[in-house]
Amino acid sequence: VRQRFLYRQYPSSATGRSINKQRKSSLTDERIQLLNDLNFPWTTRSEMLWETRTSELREFKKQNGHVMVPRKYPPNPQLSAWVATQRKNYNRRQAGKPSPLTLERIKELEDIGFVWSYWDYNFMANNSA
Repeated sequence: VRQRFLYRQYPSSATGRSINKQRKSSLTDERIQLLNDLNFPWTTRSEMLWETRTSELREFKKQNGHVMVPRKYPPNPQLSAWVATQRKNYNRRQAGKPSPLTLERIKELEDIGFVWSYWDYNFMANNSA
């Protein structure tokens, strides 16, 4: 939605965004207020999903002491699939292919303790003695 794009360009401390001097936003304070009054979602579905899954991953780590979500995880199969997708996207990025996984998101996952290679992790765990 164009409003989200314009909102990200809006030079206001109220938006929590830094001023982008190269682009001007046509959004005014009044327009933003009108959209807020309509409960306009400023974040995309993708951004909301990212926040949800990273929160679930943190909770998984708190409960289990690690972030090695099993491939089949009945309590939360969506988290299991999401973790596998992040690994796939990371491998695509490492191979120089297009990937939605940004460097900021990679860092966020690594800060949680994310393991990019399930097989390397298991090999190291089983052969570290």
